[in-house]
Amino acid sequence: MTFFKRTDGSTVEPQSSASVGGFQSLIPDGTQLHCSIAGVQWEDANRKDNKHIIITLHVTEPGAYRNFTVAHKLHVFDKLDKKRDKAIEMLATYDTLCRGALLKADKEGKAIVDNNTLLARSLNGGNVLATFGVWEMEVDDKDENGMVIGKRTMTGNWVRELKAAKPVAEEKAEAVELDKKAESQGLDEPVDDYDDDIVF
Repeated sequence: MTFFKRTDGSTVEPQSSASVGGFQSLIPDGTQLHCSIAGVQWEDANRKDNKHIIITLHVTEPGAYRNFTVAHKLHVFDKLDKKRDKAIEMLATYDTLCRGALLKADKEGKAIVDNNTLLARSLNGGNVLATFGVWEMEVDDKDENGMVIGKRTMTGNWVRELKAAKPVAEEKAEAVELDKKAESQGLDEPVDDYDDDIVF
């Protein structure tokens, strides 16, 4: 039996290009998606001023973005107090929407910093409803010798908002109701009447 066989039994021939398809490179600004937490860990553990937590979100619904992943960096040791506070609040929100184990461990005096085992047990596999934004930044474009030869624009996604995940069927039903409400009120756009949003 040959290794290069598809599940339908056909043989994969030599090819010079391939595409997995399914989604675009960026999630559009303001898009709300069902996500599962596929990974979480501390990074730069030897540099306190740059230490942060990375939470990997794996999109599960809707299908157009399924299997898309976004790395959410939480700069819980940032030098800017406001940014640090927002990061800690976001981590607490992840914990609340999952098992609540991190907040409980912290109250019990257990070490949180650099404790990847505790992070994983507390958050991995948790489900959230995330609203994504798009960031854009202009950076120096350098040649192979490190010389600046121009500018280029980098883009990516960031997490704007978190809230409790609901079953997809329930979300669709609520969307239909919101559309009906908007139509009855003569509005062009649905009215968002969720009262459990956690916005940062």
